[in-house]
Amino acid sequence: MSLNRMVRALLERLASRIKGARYEISEKIRIRDLVEIAIHRGLMLIRGFFRGMRLQVGFPFFMEKSIVLRGRSHIKLGKGVTIYRGAELHGLAENGLRIGDGSSVGAYSILRSTLVLNDIGVGIEFGKNVGIGPFAFIGGFGGVQIGDNTIIGHALSIHSDNHRFRDADVMIRNQGVDKQAVIVGKNCWLGSHVTVLGGVSIGEGCVIGAGSVVTKDLPPGVVAAGIPCRIIKGRKDK
Repeated sequence: MSLNRMVRALLERLASRIKGARYEISEKIRIRDLVEIAIHRGLMLIRGFFRGMRLQVGFPFFMEKSIVLRGRSHIKLGKGVTIYRGAELHGLAENGLRIGDGSSVGAYSILRSTLVLNDIGVGIEFGKNVGIGPFAFIGGFGGVQIGDNTIIGHALSIHSDNHRFRDADVMIRNQGVDKQAVIVGKNCWLGSHVTVLGGVSIGEGCVIGAGSVVTKDLPPGVVAAGIPCRIIKGRKDK
């Protein structure tokens, strides 16, 4: 067996073990590129090992540089989780911050549930193999759940709360906030720049077009897009 095939086979075996499913590397990727990627992931693994010693974390755990971790005792990460450069993970919440096996958080994303100390947030929970693109904001004040195998493009925005503003004689900031849980089902795909507002439930297997603002519940298995987001068709429709 050539050196190229040996390295490729080794990396495929490691990736398959981490992901829990067979993983094949494209033959178009050159050996020197594979070595560069392997070195980078190795450094992430070492960084994750040392910083993960202060967390509830499965192994392996991958971290890039400049990660912000707050409320560490409330953060629980599964095995094979990857946190990319500049992400902020804030664990302080009733149910903490839980990220399932094989999931990833994109660069410069912010996951936060509690913004003020007079009312603690509910928390954020990812299932297994959830992929969040870079520059996402997920606010878990009212509670956010994202199901297994859901993938999300960059600049996602989820807000699980809503400011009260009915009394025009009182400053909005002094009228309080309503907690409104957000649920995203399994096996969904949310495109880039999608916004999901408080109280929304997105059914399993949905596809949400880029730039959409989801203001109402969506049933399972639909394609939806727009501002506000509307159903275009079912995924099984011809």
